[in-house]
Amino acid sequence: MAVLLFSSCTKENDMANVQVKFRTVQSSAKIARGEMSSLPETEYTSGSSLSGTGYPSGASFVPDKFLINIKEIEFEFEKPYPGFTGPHNCECEKDGECEIEFEGPFLIDIASSEAMTGLLLGRFPLPSAVYEEIELDIAPSRNRNNKQINGRSVFISGTYQGKPIELWTNSKAELEIEFPGKRAVDLTQPNADMWIRIHLDRIIANLSAMDFSSAVDGNGNGIIEIGHDDQDGNNALSATLFNSFRGSFELDD
Repeated sequence: MAVLLFSSCTKENDMANVQVKFRTVQSSAKIARGEMSSLPETEYTSGSSLSGTGYPSGASFVPDKFLINIKEIEFEFEKPYPGFTGPHNCECEKDGECEIEFEGPFLIDIASSEAMTGLLLGRFPLPSAVYEEIELDIAPSRNRNNKQINGRSVFISGTYQGKPIELWTNSKAELEIEFPGKRAVDLTQPNADMWIRIHLDRIIANLSAMDFSSAVDGNGNGIIEIGHDDQDGNNALSATLFNSFRGSFELDD
């Protein structure tokens, strides 16, 4: 992922109205680590030249849907002045570190055509301050109207080596994204856009490199299903799904 901040005005104000947007892009040569709590490390496996879709050409895993349920988004910043308390959803520690939280859920499909051009996550009123990090809390959805994501935190469908496949998990994770070079960004504009770039081709390369050789279509419905509660008998493989996120996030100005 990459975070870009574009100000539309330079006037100082107490609060900034920030639009947070996702955009799926092709990878650059530089790879920077995101931090995912409680997840084992997996190296990025590079594919061959990039195709027009942004996926590694010849990749054995090709998604048509990639849903991620974000339960909450949190922004961390430095206390702007002594005595600052902020709005009700803001907390500050004695050391001057503050965080402001916004409850979701926010459901995104990072394989959608909309994500390729810019997918709006939401509009957030933020205190004018020096920001250090954003955090995405990924957790199971409670949307009973969407059977693909209900009870799951991530759902992926597509093909693996030409065969239909579905993967999902109900595991929770916190994705922490620091600003470039661990350098804080001074947000003092009343209006701004924050872009989170997702290098989906890196995730696809990692999925393609995972060993699904033991996965079977146990119920014979024509789809290889890999989930914590799947009926194909591939439950154990779903525990490695979050590994594909490793090495797939890049943060730039």
